[in-house]
Amino acid sequence: MKVITYFFIFFLAFLFPFFRFYSTQFHTHLIGDGIDNLLVLTILERNLLNFHSFFQTLELSKLYTSQGFYPYRDTALFTEPMYFPSILYGLLKTIFQDSTKAYNSLLILASIINFYSFFYLCRVLKFDLFITTLGSLIFSNGHYFTIQYIHLQNQFAFGFPLVFGLILQYKKTNQISSVFLISITLLLQFFSCNYYGLFLFYFFFLSIILIGFVFPKNITKRKLNVILLSKKTFSFFLPALLFILTIFSLYYQFFKKNIELYPKRIIEENAIYSNSLLSFLTLPKKVILYSNTSFEGTTHSSAHIGFVTLCLILYFFSKFHKLHRRIVIYLCCALLFYLLSIGPFINLFQHQVPGPYSILYYLAPGFKNIRVPSRIFILSWFFISIAFATYCFYSKEKSKKIFLNVVLIILILEFSFTTKIKESSKSIISNLNIIQSLEGNSTVLFLKKNKDLLTFDAGSIPEWYLLNTKIKTPNGYTGITFPFQYYLINLLYNYQNSSKLYEYLKLLGITHIAVTEEANQFSNQTNLWEVRSRFFPLRLVGNDRENQIMFYRISENIVHPDQNKYTLNPIQFRITEASVSKKIGNLTDNDLNSYWRSFSSGYQSQEDFLKIQLEKLPKNKLLIHLYAGPFVERLPYALDVKCNGRKAEFDLIPIDIQNFMKDPIKNSKQEIIINHCDSDQIEIRVKKTTPYAVLMLSEIKFFETDK
Repeated sequence: MKVITYFFIFFLAFLFPFFRFYSTQFHTHLIGDGIDNLLVLTILERNLLNFHSFFQTLELSKLYTSQGFYPYRDTALFTEPMYFPSILYGLLKTIFQDSTKAYNSLLILASIINFYSFFYLCRVLKFDLFITTLGSLIFSNGHYFTIQYIHLQNQFAFGFPLVFGLILQYKKTNQISSVFLISITLLLQFFSCNYYGLFLFYFFFLSIILIGFVFPKNITKRKLNVILLSKKTFSFFLPALLFILTIFSLYYQFFKKNIELYPKRIIEENAIYSNSLLSFLTLPKKVILYSNTSFEGTTHSSAHIGFVTLCLILYFFSKFHKLHRRIVIYLCCALLFYLLSIGPFINLFQHQVPGPYSILYYLAPGFKNIRVPSRIFILSWFFISIAFATYCFYSKEKSKKIFLNVVLIILILEFSFTTKIKESSKSIISNLNIIQSLEGNSTVLFLKKNKDLLTFDAGSIPEWYLLNTKIKTPNGYTGITFPFQYYLINLLYNYQNSSKLYEYLKLLGITHIAVTEEANQFSNQTNLWEVRSRFFPLRLVGNDRENQIMFYRISENIVHPDQNKYTLNPIQFRITEASVSKKIGNLTDNDLNSYWRSFSSGYQSQEDFLKIQLEKLPKNKLLIHLYAGPFVERLPYALDVKCNGRKAEFDLIPIDIQNFMKDPIKNSKQEIIINHCDSDQIEIRVKKTTPYAVLMLSEIKFFETDK
């Protein structure tokens, strides 16, 4: 009988996510939006390849390998590592022999894992089997997981109930194995979803305090101090320490090379990806089954808890004075984390006030590196779920208990019948003939063409297309845009109709460009861009009609220009005027890590300028060196330089390619040569508007040549 019971429980754990995720296209299309789902699939497949390389060579750097983000190195960890889901995906792929079925099944498996993690917590709390099953179904099938369907990593939330339950278990039994399992859970959660891993680390310490305060009877300040300062409590620092050491060991080499590029999100960006006060009522349009625009939101700003859930919470607050202390604490925690999910600012009656998330942003390490505060709502949902299960457990009246159980069953049915994932996309298949025709050391820049305009492809197709090859690409999809990517975006914005751009791309190590047509524009007819491209140093080498991608090779005849050898003598100077006077001293402090920024327009424009007085007239040619550290995109793309009233125009100013390729994190420099300058008054002014980067320099230097 017990076997049948537990089999039925497993059937329920499987049935609800299956109903949520399954569709007629389950076997042929990836669940998701066609961008994030393909990115996640790329990460999963890339991890399997990297695991194989790592175990062959035992070199940790193999785990960082990625086809994307050329010329930067070891960039795989800029995206979510997702090592634990990758292992599960590998097992599912072995079973199904198909990547699409394995990916879609992983969404269901994540829900089952969440179910059993909450199930474990409820059993530790001594809840009966019925309440345990109901609570686990509520936690693992909330609307939040439907809302996050495009982000597979956000489906893995097993760490919160497991850590809470393991702390309780250790307090009861004093078994050191629980401490070890906490360490494993912290790591597995981090390697499933970075966001949840960060939240879980802080939740771990909160749980220690909560369990010390909530569970002992007749708690006093003295007893609380004894609990918090006991050896058992201090032993919890061991899993935290093991977690930190493991993450540090994995990321050390990565951060050593890429720390300047690792993003620190500005607080205004956090505000964009936050919930609102009414997000608990909203759902994304693509998952909602009932038509009501007042309840529509986005993936990043929706946290619909369900109308039955809302009614239950209101009922709880109406009985607030009669609630068990544990339930009160759980509900208060749920409210706190919902307020945190609203982000750094809360809008109240057309007034903006600082939210509690600002405290985490400024004081808690790690929160400046995340973009989406709304995801912290997962903790709010955890506390709502445990509050419901606890309330049922402490309800002693039989009629009341039956009523609550019926309500919770209706709640679970609401989750299943008010939302449905309707979006899916077919993963593309690379053209192997074209891939094989490209040399192993090729670098392909993927561009999108729309109405004869080329734009940088910031989607997930380029990395997926080149997966399991040695071909590199500067493209890559992650939560940030790299400086070199912005640099290419700005070059395209200003120079895509100039053959010099493609010559310059060749010098930057890009051997091919791949042009993707919009689906409704792809045809056999010659278009304007193809006519223009005949005058560019490009040769068509492949036409992937199924994926609507044209591959061009940049001419082999382009050679690196000879570098004139000069003896350079520095010229002293002073800056007499600038478009922005703040931090102007950073241009002359011989520190490449301090910067002057010109925010005259919020982007590069003709409003950005520097006026210089030289100490002496240059005898021959005047050389100007502009430095921008790792931020190559913030160098100017065109300049007007005035000397004695004469204006010299410079378009498509090249960077110091040789040094940049050696270390793209450190070296971003431009050299400008003025042939005839018979004045000590120099004006440097931006010539072209570039909306994707401000002008930012770390240093400026002047030299005269010996010939």
